[in-house]
Amino acid sequence: MLSELRLNKIQGLLAAWLVFACAQVPASQVVPLSVEQLAARAQRIVHGKVASKTCLKNERGEIYTRIELDVIEVWKGPATNHFVIVQAGGILGEERVEVVGQVEYRAGEEIVDFLAVNSRGEGVSLGAGQGKFNVLMDEKTGVARAASRFIGHGAGALTLENLRTRTTGGQK
Repeated sequence: MLSELRLNKIQGLLAAWLVFACAQVPASQVVPLSVEQLAARAQRIVHGKVASKTCLKNERGEIYTRIELDVIEVWKGPATNHFVIVQAGGILGEERVEVVGQVEYRAGEEIVDFLAVNSRGEGVSLGAGQGKFNVLMDEKTGVARAASRFIGHGAGALTLENLRTRTTGGQK
């Protein structure tokens, strides 16, 4: 009986501590950006296929991921057939560095990415990964569709052509 009482008291104290600890942690929030906002902020917008993904260490010993993109079409920025996207973190041997909220890139996937450009000319996806749209073929209609974390799902489904039009103002 006594040990059960102690256990209940300990559980109560742990629960109270957990509530207090959680209340002290600042929350971070990502504000969804519209296609037009992404396009206005982007230095480059590329439509392509992920050719490869490699994890490396920079000169400071930090792990980062390098994504090689075979470009299908450039919607904003200089024309090219190859582009590099980088992001912090990745898995290198036994080391793993994760960045909360970051999007995943997979070899072979087709994407449209709204990008800032770093000092080395590499792309960085905008809006905590909001700039990355996956492109998938709708098997029923044969129409390519694009969706990001916040845009292009359900009733707001986007065709690839609609995304291009909203991004470029109808320019090809």
